[in-house]
Amino acid sequence: MACPHVAGATAYVKTFHPNWSPSSIKSSLMTTALLMKNTRNSNREFDYGSGHVNPVHAINPGLVYESLGEDYLKYLCSIGYDETRIRLITEYNSSCPKGSDKGSAKDLNYPSMAAEVPQGELFSIKFHRRVKNVGHANSTYKAKIFSSSQADIKIVPEMLSLKHCIRRSLSM
Repeated sequence: MACPHVAGATAYVKTFHPNWSPSSIKSSLMTTALLMKNTRNSNREFDYGSGHVNPVHAINPGLVYESLGEDYLKYLCSIGYDETRIRLITEYNSSCPKGSDKGSAKDLNYPSMAAEVPQGELFSIKFHRRVKNVGHANSTYKAKIFSSSQADIKIVPEMLSLKHCIRRSLSM
């Protein structure tokens, strides 16, 4: 029953923010979801997407990861779609921007981050994201990282001070 519940939550958020893009609404639902109880498995929320959807919190997420049309175009190009397939999907005379074939799926401006890594080897991955402040004007956000002791995760900048509807980039 997840699909009808998420559709209802999406409609609920849309009533408060009729001008938000679908990706902003999706981001608000993902980033405000509650973690699942991890009594047996500490990674349980990964079994259930982003966790337990909380529509009330999704109304005021503070920051959203908004993906634009050009983000999806670069994504399709990075995973090997050719011009013909892209034009079928977009229904426009679209083509891959220069250098987009050098990117990867991990570059999509999306609230979650995942990448393929070599097993048993040290690795370093950098994610770039853009966030938009949909919270109060002149809001300040500080990064909190929850990870295993085996991972060294850094977010730059660690703190963001933003006016309403301002976008900023960050790296992880």
